[in-house]
Amino acid sequence: MTASPIRVVIIGAGYTGIWGYKFLKARLGSKLKSGDVQVTVIAPKTYHSFHGWTAESMTGIISIANRQSPLRRIFKGQNVLQAYVTKINLEGKIVSAQFLSDGRVEEIPFDHLLIANGSYDNMESVPGLHQHGYTVKAPGGVSTTRNQLLRLIETADSLPEGDEQKKWMTIVVAGGGFSGVEFSSNIAEMYQSFKKFYPVLQTSKIRLVLVHSGVNLLPVLRPRYEKLADYCTRELEKYGIEIRLNTRLVEVTEDGAQLSDGEFIPSKMVLSTVGQRMTALPGTESLPRNNRGQIIADEFLRVQGYDYLWVGGDTAQVMHRSGQPCPMNALWAIMHGKWAGENIAFTLSGKKLKPFTYRGLGQAASMGVGKGASELYTVQLTGWIGWFARFFFFLYFQPSRRQAVRVFGDWLSLPFLGRYMNLSKTWARQSETIQDPIT
Repeated sequence: MTASPIRVVIIGAGYTGIWGYKFLKARLGSKLKSGDVQVTVIAPKTYHSFHGWTAESMTGIISIANRQSPLRRIFKGQNVLQAYVTKINLEGKIVSAQFLSDGRVEEIPFDHLLIANGSYDNMESVPGLHQHGYTVKAPGGVSTTRNQLLRLIETADSLPEGDEQKKWMTIVVAGGGFSGVEFSSNIAEMYQSFKKFYPVLQTSKIRLVLVHSGVNLLPVLRPRYEKLADYCTRELEKYGIEIRLNTRLVEVTEDGAQLSDGEFIPSKMVLSTVGQRMTALPGTESLPRNNRGQIIADEFLRVQGYDYLWVGGDTAQVMHRSGQPCPMNALWAIMHGKWAGENIAFTLSGKKLKPFTYRGLGQAASMGVGKGASELYTVQLTGWIGWFARFFFFLYFQPSRRQAVRVFGDWLSLPFLGRYMNLSKTWARQSETIQDPIT
């Protein structure tokens, strides 16, 4: 170990941060082992949540714990700080972090900094959404959402027929992108599987309303992958889900959702999947950004004017070889991490940097077990073939092999043991847990 090791700090333990470290380690494993290069990751949680299994975790197919990979295993031998970033001194190369354990603030020096703090659902975009709505991206959001889905049916089952019972059996989902479509179909499937356990489901049906501001669902797939988008729409209709196009949420109250067409839908659950929020970490306000608030990266995943500052994931605008910004999803965040990690390693080794040339692999959605919609290298797959393509794709990219094995076990046991029906660890409502600035 050298007297003064090279210090790499990673802000955020999402896809970009984790894969940035994995590929840095792949290139500089011996230097990390000897201590010549030291990595410090700063994140408010002690685990990484794999978003690919969100719908399945929310609806009881997969244990929530099994989609969470412990950071101590991923960053074994490196520094893992459970903390929030309070300030970044770019010129002085110092990150100030406040520890969650005792509130103390510590200054962490760096030679290279990877900013990968991601994005969050904008719960302030609609009045009342922050106070009365649900989102899976909030701290404990999947647990909170799953608990409410179970409480809805437990409460409805105990109530007499009438308007109050209907309110507890009505769910409004905002957003017709991948998340909104997946969540709606998987929630409908979950309640279908619970029919034999709840008398109320044998006499009444859950009302699911999917609200989307556009003219068609899944605009990211249209017009190139019209077959997949139409397949997903048909599956939603088979579940009996009401699709409201050209309609927005305008207000959320304790008793329901007000829509832009004037209708008020009485409901005890409004789930938001719309509007991404970027958090500008203190000290980074002067960095070049686009109109969405993303930091603009160059072709090597660096920030212009800084040869030691790297960005990737949702918080960054990285250009695709087509000349358009990369999509904001997990696979692209992973590839941003790969390129950033390798280019940090190349910089430390005095090698030529590698420009970002990733073309893309595909995209996928699950409309329920055996109902997949996948695009792989422009080939459109639906039904069981599309479902299995997504299944193995997600298992492969889960950052922890241990957790991937556990997830596989959950799937194998599903036909025999059924879904998880117990309440998860109790979490406060999102409005009580979200903090800023967040990494």
